[in-house]
Amino acid sequence: MNSSAEGPAPGARKVLFLLIAISMMNYIDRQILAGVMPEIEKEPAFGLLGDPDAKFWKNLLATAFLVSYMVSAPLFGWVGDRIGRRWGLVGLAIIFWSLISGVSGLAISFNMLFITRCLIGVGEGAYGPVGMALLSDVFPPKRRGFVIALVSATIPVGSAFGFAIGTIVAGSSLGWRWAFYLVVLPGMILGLICYLMPEPRRGQSETQPVADRRVGPWEAIGLCLRIPSYLLSTAGYTAMTFCTGGIAVVVIDYVYERQGIYQLTEKSYAAVAADDALRRKLAPLEGREYDGADEFKNALRGHLTQAELGRLWGPLREGSRLEKSPELGPVGVYFGGILVVGGLLATLAGSFLAETLKRKGIRFGDFLVSGTGALLGLPFLIALLYVPFPYAWGMLFVAILGLFLNTGPVNTILANTTPPAIRSTAFALNIFLLHALGDVISPPIIGRVTDRFDWTTAFLVISGMVLLSAVLWFTGCFFQKRDEERMPWLLAKK
Repeated sequence: MNSSAEGPAPGARKVLFLLIAISMMNYIDRQILAGVMPEIEKEPAFGLLGDPDAKFWKNLLATAFLVSYMVSAPLFGWVGDRIGRRWGLVGLAIIFWSLISGVSGLAISFNMLFITRCLIGVGEGAYGPVGMALLSDVFPPKRRGFVIALVSATIPVGSAFGFAIGTIVAGSSLGWRWAFYLVVLPGMILGLICYLMPEPRRGQSETQPVADRRVGPWEAIGLCLRIPSYLLSTAGYTAMTFCTGGIAVVVIDYVYERQGIYQLTEKSYAAVAADDALRRKLAPLEGREYDGADEFKNALRGHLTQAELGRLWGPLREGSRLEKSPELGPVGVYFGGILVVGGLLATLAGSFLAETLKRKGIRFGDFLVSGTGALLGLPFLIALLYVPFPYAWGMLFVAILGLFLNTGPVNTILANTTPPAIRSTAFALNIFLLHALGDVISPPIIGRVTDRFDWTTAFLVISGMVLLSAVLWFTGCFFQKRDEERMPWLLAKK
């Protein structure tokens, strides 16, 4: 049995600040790729520009990271529940993924970049499930919602910095490779600091005795899946991640192409080495400017076969983009700013609202806030596709406010409904499921639909998952109170 505790454990603030810094670097490393994707597509050595499935292959780079991340996380979660020195594992993971991130900048082929993204996922898989378990060990249940929200706030903030760093560096004289080089040293420093941290005792901050026994990995997974709140929270988060995770990978590319102004010129014809027959086909489109890649693509669709459009679209798009189109750097900065402000406000507000509801006796506040946020954000996400810029930025801001309200509450549900002895495994299983069925598969789907149709169709296809997440979270309202009360006895010996 574990001893009870009312306040944070000694050194809890140091744990919190270090995990915030680590998580920040985690999401910066992840999203730098999204910031440099438009430049990667132009890189001759990667062979994407003339490929009719260019966006599918490009988005597969994000999937490569996520697949290795979700596969390695359960293994390291199991290790985290048994290893004596968890901070050592976290430190090693950070140093590893930071070094590999730097190697990404040295990639001379698509395959090499693909491999480095896989290896970064392995490194982050070792940190993800253990970090939240460490945090739960030093903060009692009544404080977890707030501190988990602070760490979770690094998801939008770190992602925004990743987008901004990627686009700014890619658009500068340094080139896109330097965006990966710049994150190596900060990550190495954080990894070394981990080795100086004292190891907290598992479950020391629970406010009542908790049954404790050694549990095998399959029994631990089975226990998690029999907790309705855990299952519904994870399922809802998976549906939301399918949408938001996929959009996060492609949003810079989307805005960059949607804001572009395109016109057929001699540069366009030179980009595809046009012969007389092709020139005659495209002649009716000359002399007109097209607002956005979708409009330009749909105009081409009326004069080219699907096979011709697939083969020529990439070079024609790049050759026809006029110089007065917005540059890549500002797109990343604008989106990054919106994500920082909107994501930070939503993440902190979500946990604040959930805790306020629970103090008023509504014990299912975490589920209620998560579901309500999804319903509020969905119409604005769809409006983003149709409202012209700069007003579309406002739609995106409000959508982020709704779609990020769940970030703190869903992690709080996981922490408060699973025993300390299997908590690393619980978070690892959550990571596996939400990526395997969420943002691992959505970027290639977006890429495939965009290659075959257009951006608007691709976004509408995946937006329905937001509605599914709301249904799952509202269903969870019926179980949260009971599951939190049952948590201390789940591991009681029979």
